[in-house]
Amino acid sequence: MRKILLISLKPQYAEKVFDGSKTVELRRTRPNLNNSDLILIYASSPVKAIVGGSEVKDVLSGTPKEIWRAIFEVAGVNAQDYNEYFLGAKTAFGINLKNSWRHTKPISLDKIKAKLPSFHPPQTYQYLNIKTVRTIDKNLFPNYKV
Repeated sequence: MRKILLISLKPQYAEKVFDGSKTVELRRTRPNLNNSDLILIYASSPVKAIVGGSEVKDVLSGTPKEIWRAIFEVAGVNAQDYNEYFLGAKTAFGINLKNSWRHTKPISLDKIKAKLPSFHPPQTYQYLNIKTVRTIDKNLFPNYKV
């Protein structure tokens, strides 16, 4: 069964995922993901909504320098921002994304909380079970069987 990960991104980075200029999501901690697991993208303030998703191609790990050399053209961030994010980290992780899609009707935080009052968007990421996903919206993954 595929894992489902909800990640929070600043709206400008979510937009880069959907326009194809960001095909790697960077993380300081490694999520437990495999090829073809699914990701939901929550755009943080001011959008505050699940705006789309992606499929996991694979997960890279290495030193921040090694990862930067491998992904700098598709990271969607400049070197200064990258270095600030990984300052002090010994390991960097890059989630290679494929088949990203944008929801035609983003699902607002208010709508999610109306169905799941205890829901809080993750600071970095959180795993969701299929019941939670279906409660939020049964069409979150329009092209995938979950």
